[in-house]
Amino acid sequence: MVDSTRDVGFVAASALAGGRLATDLKNTPVAYPVLTRDFVDALGLTDVTNASTWTVNSSFTQDDGRSVQFGSSGMNVRVSYRGAASDQARINFFPAYFDYDSFNLERFDFARGPNSILFGSGSNGGSANALYKEARLDKAFREVQVRIGSWENYRSSIRAPG
Repeated sequence: MVDSTRDVGFVAASALAGGRLATDLKNTPVAYPVLTRDFVDALGLTDVTNASTWTVNSSFTQDDGRSVQFGSSGMNVRVSYRGAASDQARINFFPAYFDYDSFNLERFDFARGPNSILFGSGSNGGSANALYKEARLDKAFREVQVRIGSWENYRSSIRAPG
């Protein structure tokens, strides 16, 4: 399990890249960019497609629905690196069949290139993963966020446990 409490500002401390145990990123011999919660909030990133634009040599594609399978929404999002095909986006290393929102995510992890297959399911083009926020009983969080944007874009979120 990755402990994001050690992340300081825009700098992540650990990841599951290259093994099944959480290790320090400084000891991981792979290209593994991590966008922390502070980074996501500072830039107002709302989903994995927005977040992927802040990684090196990346682009995203969204399925147009022609390859819809039973039980799928037809909105698969894939982040590719250097033009190589990638695996579908994931949340906590489980497949996500949609462009997931960032309101309940702690961070985005992007594994680039063939090293992305070292842990879990990956592909030679890389893989995008996000980690859910975890409940914390030691600290009370209260937050209200309202955003208004172009083209009738409205967004609000409230975080007020206990």
